[in-house]
Amino acid sequence: SVQGGLRNTTVEASLTTSMGKQELFLVLNSAGQINGYHIDLSDQAPSLVARKFVKALSTGHFISARSFLSLEMQKEIDVASLQARWQQLQRQTGNFIRIKKAVEAGSTADQHLVLVNSEFNRLSDSLFVILNGNNDIIGVDFPNEPVNPKPVP
Repeated sequence: SVQGGLRNTTVEASLTTSMGKQELFLVLNSAGQINGYHIDLSDQAPSLVARKFVKALSTGHFISARSFLSLEMQKEIDVASLQARWQQLQRQTGNFIRIKKAVEAGSTADQHLVLVNSEFNRLSDSLFVILNGNNDIIGVDFPNEPVNPKPVP
């Protein structure tokens, strides 16, 4: 379906791929360009969604990374802000190397906390990713002061 609005047009679609059916929600600006999108990931594990989010950030795919955010968060955080936050983190930690582990640290009926332990070239740290019951990211805590490596005894 397509719904026109004052500033944006929204498109809701179902995609059928070899992996099954996926629901997609697009937001187009007045020039017809994609302003944001969201894919339904409610059938995936929260740790997998958080891992995909960090992977998208680490490879510079900030538009894709933003698609993991809830629609409310997408209104608050644009692509440039998300990119700036990631780059600020890397100024403190060094360049991203790999995701070591993504662990669901706690959950309630409507929220999941996933710690994405990531290795950077100067140190390792965990990013806190909070997802709602539909696996939309509703909170991301990039460490302001990452834990520095301890000296080897």
